[in-house]
Amino acid sequence: LALYSADALRFALAAAGDSNEDANFEHSVANAAILKLTNHLALLDESLKDLASGAFRSGPSDELLVDKVFANELRVHVQAAASAYSRHQFRDALIAGWDLLQHARDRYRSMAGAQGMHGDLVQEFLRLQTLVLAPVCPHVAERCWARLGKTTTV
Repeated sequence: LALYSADALRFALAAAGDSNEDANFEHSVANAAILKLTNHLALLDESLKDLASGAFRSGPSDELLVDKVFANELRVHVQAAASAYSRHQFRDALIAGWDLLQHARDRYRSMAGAQGMHGDLVQEFLRLQTLVLAPVCPHVAERCWARLGKTTTV
């Protein structure tokens, strides 16, 4: 804990595995977790600034195929994470709720191209990512939740 934040340590422990294989804590994963969580907070702040300035597309969020695909991916990955959490499989929950959601967002940004991402979907991504991250990284999730303007706790 002296080397890593509590959330980075929890992230690395969740990523260590929960199957019948040996679960090994890896310092490189904890170091990467610090970077991932820090980048996520920076992305959240940047996205919220862009939302406030109207930089994202508005209007119906189911107008374009790329929006429908992204919204569906959000649902699928969040359901997979919730299912993994219910089975106490934190590594699988982390993969679905962090890695796959991040990849979905990156694909959406790439596929949206010049049309741009839809503001409502970006905001929903940030909300869902925060909720799914909360069991593993509660401190970062609470910080994100407050920055999203929520007055309750996660």
